[in-house]
Amino acid sequence: MWRPGNKLVHPFNPELGTGLVVDVSGRFLKVYFPAGEREITLAAEGAGLEPLVLPPGSRARLIESGDEIEIAAWDGKSGCYTTSDGRVVGDAEIWPVDASNSPIERLAQLRLDRLGTVRNRLEGIRLIQIREAGGLGSLLGGRIELFPHQLHTALAALDHDPVRWLLADEVGLGKTVVASLILSSLVRTGRAERALVIAPETLTVQWLGELYRKFHQIFVLLDRERIESVTRDYEEDANSFDVHPFGVISTDLLTSDPELSAQAQKVDLDLVVVDEAHRLSDPAIEAVVAPLVRRSKHALLLTATPLAADRKGFFQLLSLLHPKSFESFETFDREVEAGEAAVACTSAVRRDDIGGWPPRHAIGIDLPPTLKEPKRDPRARWIADQARTWFETREKVLVFVHETKTLEKLKKFFESETRTQVSVFHEGLTAPQRDIEVARFRESNAPLLLVSKAGTEGRNFQFCDRMVHYDL
Repeated sequence: MWRPGNKLVHPFNPELGTGLVVDVSGRFLKVYFPAGEREITLAAEGAGLEPLVLPPGSRARLIESGDEIEIAAWDGKSGCYTTSDGRVVGDAEIWPVDASNSPIERLAQLRLDRLGTVRNRLEGIRLIQIREAGGLGSLLGGRIELFPHQLHTALAALDHDPVRWLLADEVGLGKTVVASLILSSLVRTGRAERALVIAPETLTVQWLGELYRKFHQIFVLLDRERIESVTRDYEEDANSFDVHPFGVISTDLLTSDPELSAQAQKVDLDLVVVDEAHRLSDPAIEAVVAPLVRRSKHALLLTATPLAADRKGFFQLLSLLHPKSFESFETFDREVEAGEAAVACTSAVRRDDIGGWPPRHAIGIDLPPTLKEPKRDPRARWIADQARTWFETREKVLVFVHETKTLEKLKKFFESETRTQVSVFHEGLTAPQRDIEVARFRESNAPLLLVSKAGTEGRNFQFCDRMVHYDL
């Protein structure tokens, strides 16, 4: 007697695979065949239909949990199976696991998909090929104004496998953009399933924003709070880099915590990105970060000053990426002197290579000397007067001040004179506080941001219109 939940195989159409009885109406059965995506009404008698009984040793899957089981015995009276681990399950609770599901075996058994299904698959493959455009698709989806030299560098790097590249373009030419293009492509094409960005603390949140807003890549900030949450929410010995395969971490945090750096060494990273890579000349940073770069399949080192630690520092970065390219520093040094050094893994675009910067005008301001009796710096007075104009024209102005103490005094003076909030960016603020100050300045109508030398390393201020050097 047929009942809903019974399984069967059509004797004259085995290519349909296993069928599920979904309804019994008098002398007719309504049977659904998942493999063929078809529902067929069959005569309950006279069609040679028999319930499918799985023999001992067969594999099946529990429909509710998805767990795979092994059949030990069948009880025809109760309609239940006994599994190899002693459980009793009803026929309606399981689905047989097809052991022969390769395309060739399916074809031999005439188990063919419907024409519409095949057409959809072919159309999907065609659309993927159009979208990828020979590899360009993964580079052109970002919300950015892409410049030719950036796309050229990204394509040149991605043409190698593995990608181990030194991005040494001049300041302001978009090394972060190029690195994000390469990273995004490696992730989207499946060439990198684990990636770690190592950057100065002041730039970690900026990296998160760049990756998310411009390239739709969701990374996690591995700060102290997030790392502690891993220990709290997972096993006590859980590895933060395992739990979060796409992360951004500060160089200082990674190198100051031996336990954390040990965790990083245990993970097989597909891509390591090191921003301000010239800092690898610091032995403490080199000891922790260099092994990660060596072990990672892909690696990107970013620095606008590859020769900051002289030619040896440059050689150190190159040998970290490609240790077999040069026998020794002496060999490298001789080839450089002779103009024969071939460094194919480096991008070093200069502003002159792309036509220089947009027109910029440096203006010197003649001011009267500071008098002892008024005790008011004419530089501060001039900026306060100009700030009213900048407010009306909605211009954003960076004011660089060398001393933090002077910077704080100027903040109070300018706020008193302009009746607007003045944002600051200096060493006395934590990294999150600095990011909040920059975001507030960018989104508000306030014209001034007072910046110390903390704002000179890798920080993006392209949205600003003017720059004032207070101490010149």
